[in-house]
Amino acid sequence: MSDGPLPPPVPGVVYSPARDRRMMEHVKRAPLLLLLPALLCAPVLTACTDDSGDDPASADTTAAPEADRSDLEARAAALETTLEHVYVIELAGYELAEQSVAPSGEDGYQSTYVSSETGTQLHLVVDRGEVDEATCGCVYDVDAWYRVPAEGGGHAYLREDSNGTVTVEADPEAVSREDLRTALAWTRPATDEELDAILPEAGSEQPVERGDLPSAGDAAPQDPENASG
Repeated sequence: MSDGPLPPPVPGVVYSPARDRRMMEHVKRAPLLLLLPALLCAPVLTACTDDSGDDPASADTTAAPEADRSDLEARAAALETTLEHVYVIELAGYELAEQSVAPSGEDGYQSTYVSSETGTQLHLVVDRGEVDEATCGCVYDVDAWYRVPAEGGGHAYLREDSNGTVTVEADPEAVSREDLRTALAWTRPATDEELDAILPEAGSEQPVERGDLPSAGDAAPQDPENASG
């Protein structure tokens, strides 16, 4: 390999052809040495990248399957209700009693929520129609109707929605009027995910509506008259 002409001597520096040829060889090889790390990293990029964070491409982006709307409608029809009438009470400390899910009236819906701490019950009913002041026994309270408790009965708050009338009722000795009004305020239509969890599978047996369960108290069955055992 030809080294080419050497640079002119620098004043004050002892000129050595052999040394200068070695320096030129070093300069010629320098670009290859600088490229070597990059060439080594090219086949396996992960070996030369920062290993401190998560790789977005490897993140699990699989979402939960969405509920099939036609399946939800079929399950609501099997329960003799409609999706529009299925509401939830989103009140902290209260959970849906799944066995209480049932139809109401022509195609309405009802369920019961129970306090996980005290066992207090809130009965939810959503049905067609409007509040009839003449037959309701209610008084209007700002933006809802309050039904005064009858002797031995429960009290309730009612609200007219586009889907019908929403009623939340309870034992007045267990739930104050203020708390009952709060429960109504936190009552809303169920989302598709909630519908999927609430509605029984089509074809499954529904709990039999029992006439021996009291409307208030701890929901223990009442013994028939003259029963013993």
